Amino acid sequence: MLQLMRSVRELRQSGQLHRALITRLVMFAVISLILLGFVGFQIAQGTADWRLVLPLALVGFGLGVTVFARMGKAVWDEETEMVIATKMDRWGFLVLALYIAFEVGLRTELPRLFPAVASTLPLLLAAIFGTIFGRFVGMLREILRAHKGRENY
Repeated sequence: MLQLMRSVRELRQSGQLHRALITRLVMFAVISLILLGFVGFQIAQGTADWRLVLPLALVGFGLGVTVFARMGKAVWDEETEMVIATKMDRWGFLVLALYIAFEVGLRTELPRLFPAVASTLPLLLAAIFGTIFGRFVGMLREILRAHKGRENY
């Protein structure tokens, strides 16, 4: 992942990455760090069990990388000679609907599945952290895919 981040940083420094994509990446990274900090704090305080938090974060990460990262595509624009974000297509809207269903499902099903847990908030936030962090990593991969695809023109 560090290699992905270095490659994207090089694109940004060379002016080949659109500002909107940079903003999205920073937004996902900051939100992920805040959520990770909150969940880590809850684990350190003993109000959340890492054996429940970790699987939920991993499932969210897997969905974020494989499914939810498809909500926004990155393509190489010949005119501006940079990687730009495209508008959502039909698949993007379908994935957005799945994303919303996943988040709503987490909010309603976690308390039902784990009634003995004093607070399901750390579990919910762990899954959301995984999803957002997965989208961050998926977006990094998408940017690099679009940049490498420019040689096909």
